[in-house]
Amino acid sequence: MRLFGIETEYGIAREDVETADPVVESMELVRAYLDGHFTRRWDYRGEHPHEDQRGFRVTELAQDKEEDLFAEQDAHRPFSFHEMKSD
Repeated sequence: MRLFGIETEYGIAREDVETADPVVESMELVRAYLDGHFTRRWDYRGEHPHEDQRGFRVTELAQDKEEDLFAEQDAHRPFSFHEMKSD
């Protein structure tokens, strides 16, 4: 049996949005919580954003275009994919 849960997202509110980088700030926030040794335990191999655990699959999601834009922006960041996925 494979366990799964829901995804919870939080936002960071800033007034100086022109100079803020939400990716860097999110990474810093998550890493600030980590005290001592940390082992990643989440297994992303069986996940796909277009399919849920019940087996329902869609061909497209409303946020696909936005996610493509984010992925292109992230490709130019000085961090690896592993570094950006702080979970």
